[in-house]
Parts: sequence; structure tokens; C-alpha cells
Amino acid sequence: MREILIKQKVNNKLDEIADFIINEYQMPLTAINYAKRLLDFIDEVRKYPYANTYCRQYFKDSGKFRCAVFEKKWVIKYFITEKYVIVDDIIWGASVK
Repeated sequence: MREILIKQKVNNKLDEIADFIINEYQMPLTAINYAKRLLDFIDEVRKYPYANTYCRQYFKDSGKFRCAVFEKKWVIKYFITEKYVIVDDIIWGASVK
């Protein structure tokens, strides 16, 4: 089974998402649980990396990346190598047009 590598910008976005939930809604436990569910989803992507299709043309190098959708809101952009599943970015789905 492949290992997962998560880029630093993905970790930063996870922190931003949690901070937004905490600051906007004053719900720290919800923020922690949401971030955990997102990380669990990324682990599922690691287990079944070929289950998702290649990203559409709105991403640069779209033929290289695969996209998985988390809760109809977030797009997880990743690519697969021989040893790793590398998570490149998390994108708010509404911003992708």
C-alpha cells in the first residue's frame, strides 16, 4: 500500500478551515471533528487512489492530478507515484468553475 504525503499548503488550509469554524461559529469541537473527518477522507484516498478520476481542465496539469470530492464542498487534488499518494491541494468546490 502506498504512503501518503501531504504538502504544507494542505496542512495550512486545514488550519484555516478549523480557524474559520472556531472564529465564525465559536464551535471548537466541531472544527476539530471536521478536520478529523477531512483527514480520514484523505486516508481513504490513500487506500483507493485510483477510485477517483483525473481532474478537469480547470486545473493546470489536469492530466497529472486526480480529484476527490469531500462532502460536496472540498476538492482534494492529488497525484500518484510508485510509492506515494501526494496530496497537492484542497480547494473550495464553489471556487472551481
